[in-house]
Amino acid sequence: MLDTDAAWLAAAIDGEGSIVTQARTTQFLGERRQFHISVYNTSRPFVDHAATLLGGGVSTRQLALAQAAARARGIGLHPRKQYFWTTATARADVERVLLAVRPFLIIKAEKADAVLAWLNANPPVDRAAVSRAWQASRNNSSLRVEA
Repeated sequence: MLDTDAAWLAAAIDGEGSIVTQARTTQFLGERRQFHISVYNTSRPFVDHAATLLGGGVSTRQLALAQAAARARGIGLHPRKQYFWTTATARADVERVLLAVRPFLIIKAEKADAVLAWLNANPPVDRAAVSRAWQASRNNSSLRVEA
């Protein structure tokens, strides 16, 4: 990623985006974390450019549907502009983007540092090994009735 693109994306993340961490514990993986880098805006071209740099697609908030659902529940929904967002969730994309934009981040610099530290300390999961362990546990736990 060019420095000019990284600086632009850093400003977009700082001002119009988020870096989110979701932690969960599973039987076979233990504690794992998933990270999301998102950029939101009411300008589709703005979000399209962010999506190109993040490596994600663009989603749209359907205000007409949200307003209809709110009316059906008897509550008002403040009218606002339609907005768009893009999100990177793949580990490789998150790491690539954070390494590129980190020198330019101001507001979310500390969060980016924490995510990068966790990614460096925790290698990617061997999904094939997890699948084999899960399959073995299913085979061992099935009840067998012998006549």
